[in-house]
Amino acid sequence: MAEESLAILLIEDNPGDERLVREALQGASHIELISADRLESGLEQLSIKKVDGILLDLSLPDSQGLDSVLKARQRDAEVPIVVLTGLDDEETAVQALHAGAQDYMVKNQLNPRLLTHTLRYAIERKRLDERIYFQATHDDLTGLPNRALFRDWLQHTLARAERNQAEARGQPMAAVLLLDLDHFKTINDTRGHAAGDGVLRAVAQRLQDSLRKGDTIARLGGDEFAILMEGFAAGGDAAKVAQKILQSLEKPVVADGKEYRIATSIGISLYPADGEDGEALFKHADLALYQAKEQRNRYLFYSREA
Repeated sequence: MAEESLAILLIEDNPGDERLVREALQGASHIELISADRLESGLEQLSIKKVDGILLDLSLPDSQGLDSVLKARQRDAEVPIVVLTGLDDEETAVQALHAGAQDYMVKNQLNPRLLTHTLRYAIERKRLDERIYFQATHDDLTGLPNRALFRDWLQHTLARAERNQAEARGQPMAAVLLLDLDHFKTINDTRGHAAGDGVLRAVAQRLQDSLRKGDTIARLGGDEFAILMEGFAAGGDAAKVAQKILQSLEKPVVADGKEYRIATSIGISLYPADGEDGEALFKHADLALYQAKEQRNRYLFYSREA
């Protein structure tokens, strides 16, 4: 089986060390080497061409030590990094692993087999880490983010909103929408869990199609979903999205070759009026959802007077 082609970005300012790497990879026809002699010019390549890995010198004219690793990860956290170091700087290289690099190599110990093996190992390890992270933060059935990731997003969103409160001038800056499918249990009880799972997948897709660009959605479990919206028009936009969701479910959902009529109830809370932390927003959106479910197939904003 042919080896996977790889594009590797080498950021190294020493011509002799660059030549050493090129010679070590000379026989590896499946590896394309892109080189830069400054960190910034190297990282600019990430927006020009997709690369599979970075070989990064820790001593560059425009960046030194762990700062280079951190800047590279800030630019693109998905690309694995292999640090190049000298014999006298292995301790810093080990620290680079804790900062997010996948591996390190000592320059005067480079050889073709070791270099290609290290690059492939770093890339596969990064991919494995990403798969493990995805499985831990996403719902198996729908592929949507799960409750844990949604709460993490909510925390970051509220932190941004807090920093921008002066600019917002009292306008709603974020909205949490909690959704619960009406009478979904009947499908599981009468048609079985396979049919219920198919309905959930179809509903998840319709919900995603109803969102604005930048909105985030998660499956909390069972037939419960959550949507996070941010921006100074969050209140008005939340109503528009909620109405669009209700309309999107007017058409029957097809699952397992059969049609199912589905509706949902939606509760909405706004930041900062209905709470200044995630727990309060969740609680108040849930209260609004409970009130909406009394009449079904509608959305309601949280009201302290209700």
